[in-house]
Amino acid sequence: MPTILEDYFDFSEPEEIRIQGHRVYLHHVLFDYVDGSSFERLCDDYHTLTKDKILACLLYYHRN
Repeated sequence: MPTILEDYFDFSEPEEIRIQGHRVYLHHVLFDYVDGSSFERLCDDYHTLTKDKILACLLYYHRN
């Protein structure tokens, strides 16, 4: 289980941050979030991601 926020992400591709263990990129989740999707809607739309991973995306966005 990741303990550091950055452990939730794969930074191996320049300019693209992927969610660890998934084909979903951070910007996919964040585009929907910035466009007005609620946390519950994000959970429904990205059902392959755990709530922890979605929260990590939102926290990463707000910290950076």
